[in-house]
Amino acid sequence: MGAGFLLTRRDVKIVDRYLRQHVQVNPPADLKDAGLSPYYGWLVEILTENIHPDTSEGEAPEIPLYESSRGPGSTAEVDFWTSREPREVIHSHLNYVVPDTAKWEQAAAYYIDTHPLVDAFVKNAGLGFAIPYLYNGQMYDYMPDFIVR
Repeated sequence: MGAGFLLTRRDVKIVDRYLRQHVQVNPPADLKDAGLSPYYGWLVEILTENIHPDTSEGEAPEIPLYESSRGPGSTAEVDFWTSREPREVIHSHLNYVVPDTAKWEQAAAYYIDTHPLVDAFVKNAGLGFAIPYLYNGQMYDYMPDFIVR
């Protein structure tokens, strides 16, 4: 299919069956166009999200792989100067949140800090916490503004 994918014969059969059963081709388009952008990315995303092991036939479920070289995240080194106006917070082990926006992050920090179900939170500034996701066949990292427990 593309760089980063190694397909077995079984995989090719699954993709071929999906294309023939679920992709409607309207002339002058051709089924081969599914290998072009943006269709290729959409196909990879749909197939990745929907191919699951047949556990009733003994196939093992896939287990996510975690970064084994990266230790637990920490805010121990968070210490910096800023010209922005910091906001004091209570439910964070750091005593301030330094917002990057004019209003949104201040409002979000206030609501998070005062919400009764929040045990703790921290602004994801310089921590590198990211949530990987697949979009149009490409991997991206979503970097949330806050990490909340």
